[in-house]
Amino acid sequence: EVGAVCTISVYDDSDGQPYNEIWYTTTDGAITGPPGNSNSLIISNTYENGKGIIVLKDNVDALQNNAFWSRQTLKTISLPSCILSIGVGAFASCHNLIGERCFYSDENLRSVNLPATIVEVGDDAFSQSGITSVTWPGSCKIIGNRVFSNCTKLEGVILPEGVETIGERAFSGCTSLASVSLPQTLIEIGPSCFYRSGLVSVTLPSELTKIGEYGFKQCSDLLDVSILCDIPETALDLFIGCTSLKTLTVGDNVTAILAQRAFMQCSALEEVTFGQSLRQIAQFCFYECTSLKKLVIKDNLEEIGNSCFFSCTALEDLMLPESLKVIGSYAFSNCSSLSSVHLPSSLTQISEYTFRGCISLQSVTIPGSVKIVYENAFNGCNLRAVTIEEGVEQIMDGNFGTSIFAELVIPSSVMQICPLPVTVRKITCHGMTPPQLNYPYYLIYNTRGSDYGTLKGLRITVPASAYDAYVTANGWGGLAWCTYPDQEPDGEFSEPGVPGRDVTESDDNSFTL
Repeated sequence: EVGAVCTISVYDDSDGQPYNEIWYTTTDGAITGPPGNSNSLIISNTYENGKGIIVLKDNVDALQNNAFWSRQTLKTISLPSCILSIGVGAFASCHNLIGERCFYSDENLRSVNLPATIVEVGDDAFSQSGITSVTWPGSCKIIGNRVFSNCTKLEGVILPEGVETIGERAFSGCTSLASVSLPQTLIEIGPSCFYRSGLVSVTLPSELTKIGEYGFKQCSDLLDVSILCDIPETALDLFIGCTSLKTLTVGDNVTAILAQRAFMQCSALEEVTFGQSLRQIAQFCFYECTSLKKLVIKDNLEEIGNSCFFSCTALEDLMLPESLKVIGSYAFSNCSSLSSVHLPSSLTQISEYTFRGCISLQSVTIPGSVKIVYENAFNGCNLRAVTIEEGVEQIMDGNFGTSIFAELVIPSSVMQICPLPVTVRKITCHGMTPPQLNYPYYLIYNTRGSDYGTLKGLRITVPASAYDAYVTANGWGGLAWCTYPDQEPDGEFSEPGVPGRDVTESDDNSFTL
């Protein structure tokens, strides 16, 4: 059997000048000596009786790219403390190498013990090898791109304090990697760093500031995630498709999740707890998390992005904090089990389609802090009760067409309102000026003023002094051409064209039309 040993060593010669030696031995002379540092001048290269020595003029503190490329007979190697970094492909295709080092595509490699002074491990150093474990020194700061990519036997990694950067796809495809301990010193995780790895749980440390896209994408065994740092915009699709993820905890110091689709299609996610400092959640963040039942949102949250919780079909109750100002479009659209929503008094707007298709939602109170409810915010909801507080100014079209409530009080602050459902039978208006109806001026959904007589028992109450304004306003005037339940106890309407002068002034100085 071919046996070989290669040792890089440092010594001082007689005149005190540092030199580097590369010693190598082989039983068949197949190794003629690795190139070492390509920038160093070779002073001498001797080989005799199966043993060779290369002497380099300059210190060797790094293994250059492809330094030991395809040394087929090399089986063991020992590197000294002077080595600070290992270049790309330094041990690539060393198929017989077994020992304490890292080699691209070496299926026989099992363990690595890095020297105490190493600072950086270069790109692809251990990629596609058979490595199962790594011992890291505290001196290591940078783990390059694809260093352990597709190392399917690597089982566990504990990165020491001092590591600052993990490169692109560094652990991608490590399907046996069930756990990784990320140090507090970690600043950057590259794109697709743990893509399709076997991680079961992960904690993102507080000092982490740079996160690439797809960082933990499709980690199908991942069950639990704890986040202690802000998630930047660059971390697109961070945990997308982690279909076994069940719980997510966001630490109290986290202020923002800015990455779009960060937890999109995590279909097993059941519970999310946000910390007390969180202010913003990005759009599509929890899109189609169809098992999400419990959502704990604490004070200080100010903005929920577009489609953030779209089609979270298991979500039943929603208690939004008093700090919330903006809910984005489609934010809770198609949450078909959502039956209870608390909208806080801090809210300034409800965007289009926010609660569209929430078919289990039966009641809602729109706080006075909301100035405008945009188009179709409640479209497709089967609302049985709607309360509009004083302060709301505009309710745009498409909000109540599918609702089934019978009564509505419109405060004086409302300047524009959408068509009301055909089920409504009692409308009370407190404004002296009729709210504007958009063309074609439907007050009742899909029903023109001349058709109001077909709505049995419809009653509208307005201030007495505002009667003339209402009966002449677009969309409102048709009501004055009918007699009213006050005059006909059985609730039947007369034919259109009967003058609407048979009105009764009530005790509160308002008229019932």
